[in-house]
Amino acid sequence: MKFCINCETESVVHSKKDIHVGEEKIRLEVDNCKKCGTVFLSPKDQEKIDEWGNTLTTAVKETQPYFTDEVYNITRDYAKKYGLKWTQFVKLCTAFYLFKMTKDKNFKKAREVLLAQTAENFSIKDRKTKHSVSISYRMLKQLELFSDVWSVREANVVEEAVLCCVGLLDFGKEIVEFEKMFDEKKTELQEYVVEYATSA
Repeated sequence: MKFCINCETESVVHSKKDIHVGEEKIRLEVDNCKKCGTVFLSPKDQEKIDEWGNTLTTAVKETQPYFTDEVYNITRDYAKKYGLKWTQFVKLCTAFYLFKMTKDKNFKKAREVLLAQTAENFSIKDRKTKHSVSISYRMLKQLELFSDVWSVREANVVEEAVLCCVGLLDFGKEIVEFEKMFDEKKTELQEYVVEYATSA
């Protein structure tokens, strides 16, 4: 048996275990500790999980972000404008934020500025209501990565993504320092949403 770095005993075996991914699970033969239950995933194990996860056609997790009535109503209006369900619009905002905005070289500073501007324009301190949004495996992986790097909960990432995207659509041009970037991102976001809406 191998040594477990978690409970510091020689109790690691290679056997079949259920690996939970969101609300789904996959059974794999992996190294795991008989004593404390810690599972040690190798890069090959992670590849198998990724291959399996990317074939799933259903959501793997429900995340529950909180939105004020004002933000909820604005996002509902945008969803209606593009002929989408509210959850579809929220997922599109989250995907755009994670896969497009975070890749920009000025993202860190732009994020701070946009969130601060959003806080000024919306009553984000008002009473908030919890909403359910189902997410795919691919989005879950990005949410987990972002939440680890920025030390925020996954639901908070969805909230942030929606606030930033609505900020872009509603008042991005008010931010002079990033006017060009936000104008480009606003156009890109609109095209992203329209493309999805017409293909849905």
